[in-house]
Amino acid sequence: HTGNKFRKELTLHRIRIAKRLAEQGGIPLAEIAERVGYRSYSGFWKALQSFEAGSIEDTDTVEDAEI
Repeated sequence: HTGNKFRKELTLHRIRIAKRLAEQGGIPLAEIAERVGYRSYSGFWKALQSFEAGSIEDTDTVEDAEI
């Protein structure tokens, strides 16, 4: 079960970085997905939709990181 917690926190970390990059503008979402560690845009999109739908909660358990 520890692996699930790690995966959730990693996803939150990636989404936070992706949101910051998107706010800067001028970077295509496919490139943002790659920069935050997703192999495919579709995987990134699913994670982002889960976050926005509330199935992944932003609990601030992972420190924000700089790229």
